Amino acid sequence: PYPYETVYLSTRRAVERLKGTDVAVRPWIQDFPDYAYDRRVYTPEDIRSEMRAALEAGAEGWMLWDPRVRYTVEALKPASR
Repeated sequence: PYPYETVYLSTRRAVERLKGTDVAVRPWIQDFPDYAYDRRVYTPEDIRSEMRAALEAGAEGWMLWDPRVRYTVEALKPASR
């Protein structure tokens, strides 16, 4: 239930462990319902928070992942203010 925290902490750890190497950290961002654990549906806001977490943790970008290849287009649009 913590999309930002999960991505931020895991990405930050990877970035720290790989410091001094030529390896780029680019995590996969979950863009599908969690059907195995708590059946949580990821909202566009959740997905955007995962993207933000990856970048704020030092990643060199991110990649969306949905096994059915049905991506949440709304998550790719700028958040309304």
